[in-house]
Amino acid sequence: MEYGKRIRRARAVSSLRQAQLAMLVGVQRSAVAQWERQEGTTTSVPQPAQIAETLCIRFHCAATGPVRPNP
Repeated sequence: MEYGKRIRRARAVSSLRQAQLAMLVGVQRSAVAQWERQEGTTTSVPQPAQIAETLCIRFHCAATGPVRPNP
């Protein structure tokens, strides 16, 4: 699954809007929108860890694999 789709799916499962995720991760809402676009930008190195923690998913899932909740 593409990076943007993983982020979007995990955000939806967590019932967060883009603005809420952005606030929790410390970025602008437009950054989250870019991450979720098919041809958008990707995050910097620290952000996947923050995203994973915020959305309660495993880090490697946020960065590279299927979205699954943390145990």
